[in-house]
Parts: sequence; C-alpha cells; structure tokens
Amino acid sequence: MMIGLRAVAGWLPPGYSPRDTGVAGPWDQAAGFSTRLFSARQGDAAVMLTGIGYGIPKEQFGAIAAQVLAKIPDLPTAAPPPVSDSDKEEPPRDPCSLVTAAEAEQVLGKLVVPPYRSRTSTSMASSNGGSCSYRTPKHRVLVLSPSWEGGKLQLKMASITSQLTAKILGGTAEADTLEGPWDQVAGGPGGEVYFLKGDALLSVQYKTSSTDVAGAVALARTALGKF
Repeated sequence: MMIGLRAVAGWLPPGYSPRDTGVAGPWDQAAGFSTRLFSARQGDAAVMLTGIGYGIPKEQFGAIAAQVLAKIPDLPTAAPPPVSDSDKEEPPRDPCSLVTAAEAEQVLGKLVVPPYRSRTSTSMASSNGGSCSYRTPKHRVLVLSPSWEGGKLQLKMASITSQLTAKILGGTAEADTLEGPWDQVAGGPGGEVYFLKGDALLSVQYKTSSTDVAGAVALARTALGKF
C-alpha cells in the first residue's frame, strides 16, 4: 500500500478557528475533517495536511503535523510587499509606542522578539505597518491595531460583522459593560476586542496569544492611556 501526503505550513490570521476535535499534540485547535484532510494551528502557525490515496488515521495525521510544526521558525513572518501605492500603510503614529515590551511581558510573559510593527490586523512584520505584534514562545502572538480616526464607523461595521458571525457559529458578540478609559467596548467570536475612545478605536486580537480576554483588557487599559 502506498500513501501520498501533501503538507502546507504557514501563517494564519488571528481569530482563525477550526473546530476542535481533541486531537492530541501541541495544538491550540485541530480539526480532522475526514480521513484525508487535517488542519491544526499553534498560535499563528498553521499546518494543513491532505492525504492522497487511502485514508489516514487522525492520530497519524496529528503526529505528522507536529513534525511539520517543529520545522516552522518561531519568528515573525514578513508581510508581502504592497502591490500598489494604495496598499501602502502610513499610520500617523507608531503603534508600538502604546505598549512597551516590559508592559506587555507583565501580561503575556517573556517576548521572543521585541514588539514589532506588522501589517494592519495581522502579525506579519511590516516596517510601516499599522499594527504592533507581541510574540511569545510557541508562535503565540497578540496584535494591537489602533485607528486614530473613523473609529465609530469602524466599530459599527465590526459589530455588525461580529453579530452575523456569532449567529452562524453560535458565539457571542454582545457589547460589554467594562469600565475603563474608553467610551465603548465590544467583541466577537473571532478573538478580538474593540475599544472606542472618542473617534479613535483600538482592536486587540488575543485568540492566538498567550493570554485571555482579561489580559487583552489589561493591555487595552495601558494602550488607551497613551492615546
């Protein structure tokens, strides 16, 4: 008997959520969609396996995927270059000025690299990116994305999207009543929390990080204090 296997490893956006099937291994989430398809992630690193030929047991898929994961460098992935001038990012402020490495480590633990600018709403490194990413071991990463204007409209659109997603996935997208240096706070099932202050908006994507929503709120308090 001969079994072929195709493996793809790479970056996933924060909030990616394959259904959890309890596959053993170093995974935050893993899904065996059939005996020929397996998908799993640790932090923002993902491995997808496709079996060619006979079906492969879920446990064997998981073991092979873990070997692939071990080959992925625990470092930021560079964002591809912009394809046009309209894709270039020129935020008015450095997003990494909002939370220092020391402040982040109080919540996330030791960083593997200094805070780095990343393409907006992703953890892909970009020298002029609109987000700041905080990376800890095992591909864990938290992404802060400030918007200095137009925040009210962005929050409205994000809330609509979160409500639709929650309806489909059975999650929750209700606005919270947390008190803090913000005017409004809302979140969705994708692992992000939005904080509105005036017309500025801060998005904290924590799903792929080493902390939970409480940690995301703590870092938002720090960041918004510098808005």
